Amino acid sequence: MSYTRKVVRRSGLLLVFSVLASVVAYGTRVVLARGLGPEQYGLFTAVFTFVIFFLFFRDWGFDVSLVKHITDFLVAKKYDEIKTAIVWTYSVQFVISLLFGVVFFLAAPWLGEHYFKNPQAVFLLKVMCWYVVSSLLFLVLKNIFQAFQKSVLYSSIDFAKNIVVLMIVGVGFYFGLGVWSVVWAYVFVGPILFLLYALPLFRSFAFFKYNVLREGKIFRQISVFAIPIFFSSVGGSVIAYVDTLFLTYFRSLAEVGVYNVVLPTAMVFLFFSSSLNSVLFPLVAELRAKNDLRRLKEGLKLAHRYTFLVILPVLLSFLVFGYDFLRLFFGEAYVSGTMAFQILLIGVLFYTVASINNMTITATGKPRQVTKIILISALINGGLNLLLIPRYGIVGAAWATFVGYLFVLWASTREVTKIFSIRFPVRDWLILTGLGVVFWVSAMTMREMFILPVWLSVFIIVPLSLGLYLGLAYLFGVLDLKEIKYYARLVRN
Repeated sequence: MSYTRKVVRRSGLLLVFSVLASVVAYGTRVVLARGLGPEQYGLFTAVFTFVIFFLFFRDWGFDVSLVKHITDFLVAKKYDEIKTAIVWTYSVQFVISLLFGVVFFLAAPWLGEHYFKNPQAVFLLKVMCWYVVSSLLFLVLKNIFQAFQKSVLYSSIDFAKNIVVLMIVGVGFYFGLGVWSVVWAYVFVGPILFLLYALPLFRSFAFFKYNVLREGKIFRQISVFAIPIFFSSVGGSVIAYVDTLFLTYFRSLAEVGVYNVVLPTAMVFLFFSSSLNSVLFPLVAELRAKNDLRRLKEGLKLAHRYTFLVILPVLLSFLVFGYDFLRLFFGEAYVSGTMAFQILLIGVLFYTVASINNMTITATGKPRQVTKIILISALINGGLNLLLIPRYGIVGAAWATFVGYLFVLWASTREVTKIFSIRFPVRDWLILTGLGVVFWVSAMTMREMFILPVWLSVFIIVPLSLGLYLGLAYLFGVLDLKEIKYYARLVRN
């Protein structure tokens, strides 16, 4: 099988299972949010976010580094080295996990009183200490299947994990366990998955056939490679978790619960960029290696214009019907998050385009620039959270994320334009912003004019506003049908 076919096949598998995993995970979130209510759901998400934020320091970039080194050893047929790398890496991570678990367990009473401000958090945090250790089993499966290029097994793990969690939560709710159902789901999901995948795991690599080398050189190689990966990921983790951490300390657990409904809902739309990037990354890297700058510049211009053009009306539709969406899916208790949801949606639009820039910068061999941008954005995000959350709560947290994402868009676009000597796409973005305003005004006007059930409003108002939006885009030259037909023909060929 050619490399191109391998990339397409594996990307397709990953895309399908990613969609399935995301649907199940979101369904679980809906079940939890409705079943627990904002305060209990906020209690769980506060404790869970606290734990996984610190687990980031356990992972330390070892996952990517281990996959890279196993792949190298596999090519060289150094099977003892593969076993040594696995044993050393997970032994160190197991020790770190135990240390974190002990610290969390001992600190639980103090954290429950002074940080979570809820006595129930004490026992929840103590139980989650088991997750700190058991989650390693999940990492073992993913890393080994990825390194050995077991595409189906690797792609299916997240989907299987989310299915197991949903099933345990369902059983727990049936027996009236409430918030404990989801805590125990996360504690047991690692061991259950390990048992389910044990046979294919040991078929992928005859683990007990080979020896562990006593020299520490292999682990030193893995550690050295992992360090820059860790620092590259710091900013992303801060942006992902710091708002929930600050909300937990400064505001009520009910607000934490509402925010952890609206934030992941807005972030779902980043799926567009992650799927596109997984396909574009090898192509951009190849064009850069061939020094084909003409096609690279042309591709970037198209990405800047059409990503914005396609995503904008989708996000604006959820902006218009945000209140109804939250009420229908999660219930009246969560509609207080409507404004924060709307702010986050616009931020996600910025980050969708920015992530394509970051992918391009990385694929052209300058990952340090992306790390710098993300770290600065994380500092901006953290500072604004500290300033805004105590007074404005979840709306302040949403604005902090919005500004952080806007900075990433500006800085990454500036970097891309410097690398490829192209103009900043100001004209296209200004036109698209104007078209977005037209879409918003037309949708809101029709909604006020026609008093209809929500779903009927969606099916009537969104297509009409979209038709107006696309018609104006064509008139202003942002949407070029000949251009689209040309590139569609290239894709088919």
